[in-house]
Amino acid sequence: MQLSPQPFLGLMSSSITHASTSALPCELVVPMASSDDAFHAVKNRSALDWWFSQPDLQLKNSPRKAIETATDNGRTFVLGWWLKAFQSGRIHGLGYYENIMARTTLALHQDYEDRGREKADDSWGMREYLRILTLSAATLIGVCIEPCILQRWLDHAERLAAKSGLPVQDHFPSYTMATIHRASYWGRTDAIDWWLSVSDTLELRYSPHRAVELSVMCPHTYPSTLKRWNDTVNLRLTGTS
Repeated sequence: MQLSPQPFLGLMSSSITHASTSALPCELVVPMASSDDAFHAVKNRSALDWWFSQPDLQLKNSPRKAIETATDNGRTFVLGWWLKAFQSGRIHGLGYYENIMARTTLALHQDYEDRGREKADDSWGMREYLRILTLSAATLIGVCIEPCILQRWLDHAERLAAKSGLPVQDHFPSYTMATIHRASYWGRTDAIDWWLSVSDTLELRYSPHRAVELSVMCPHTYPSTLKRWNDTVNLRLTGTS
């Protein structure tokens, strides 16, 4: 029995040879589809320019993941690209993401430890181009016990305060008692000293009782932390000084 011809339903990949592909009509060529994952992994500014020059590539997500990936990998030049694109109006909706900024702060400290100097491009998060709008308590400052980074944020707040006329405290990222408590727990007397040194500018938020408790609980048992509290803070334990 002879079978009648069937409508064309497509070609199996195994049936397409190198010679036959040149004869395929254009409609059969699979179009390039945009990949958010590929876009988020971009680590070259020229590649970012290419992505944004393609009108047919619709990116479904915000730049959040791209910025997060660049932060995790220390690609400050990529972060700088995003900042400049936002400033020029090329993209919209760029903001301060809490978890990203927290990791940026820690990454900056790592740079201090590794190279003993600031990153060449420190525009991201430290200059006055963008207002800090979405930071919540104990997120950014709460994870930071490095005086050099704390001072950078204070300098940033002072620049904004000089322009706005508002107190420096209003421009410093929000924080809770957990910030100083964490420094006590890890025996970071340098961080404690920093907070005490700026007490005229920033409100000291901590519980003396809890600070002492955490100093004792420190996994490495830093007696210097207890001594520092006794030397610099008027502790009122059980009603006595």
